[in-house]
Amino acid sequence: MKTLKESGLIYTIVAHPPFIESFEFYIGGNAFETGVRVPAGNGKSAAASRDNLAEAQAVILTSTGHENKS
Repeated sequence: MKTLKESGLIYTIVAHPPFIESFEFYIGGNAFETGVRVPAGNGKSAAASRDNLAEAQAVILTSTGHENKS
């Protein structure tokens, strides 16, 4: 990221939460029988769908004020 910021290019860096579509990896098709796998630790997570994230990025990138921000 440092290289990008020092390059002189206009940038916008948008961080993604976990995709809700990937929850099947953690839950699987038989959660009641096999249990649920979750990442280690005590952290919290708020997942979002890819469609919601795409819409949010479209709003960010078609408005002003996002240039050279993370």
